[in-house]
Amino acid sequence: MSSTNDASVVLRLQVGGTAALLTGDLGKEGEGALLAGMEDFRSRILKVGHHGASTSTGEEFLDRVRPEIAVIQVGKWNSYRHPHPGTLERLRQRGINTFRTDQNGAVMVRFCKGQYRTVTMASPE
Repeated sequence: MSSTNDASVVLRLQVGGTAALLTGDLGKEGEGALLAGMEDFRSRILKVGHHGASTSTGEEFLDRVRPEIAVIQVGKWNSYRHPHPGTLERLRQRGINTFRTDQNGAVMVRFCKGQYRTVTMASPE
């Protein structure tokens, strides 16, 4: 792989009937390798790769994962201007409820009895 980001640890966690896919800093090349290596990795929850950069969370990847919610870990006023508008648009077009740590603060997903609930904790300014 051409980027160390694409060598990120990827974790798919399943609690009851709910799966979460945590993609680290994975970009398009890493997503392609993941798509080629796995038959089904549908996950209701997606931690968006590489802070929502333009090089992550591609069309085919989203179509295969089909998340209900996406969490983007990104700092306020980051110098890279993440998340990228194209990434946000891909999520919006699919009706994926998106949480961002720069806007929502900490994002927690609680699992209970086959369901999940998202809780945000806005950080003070």
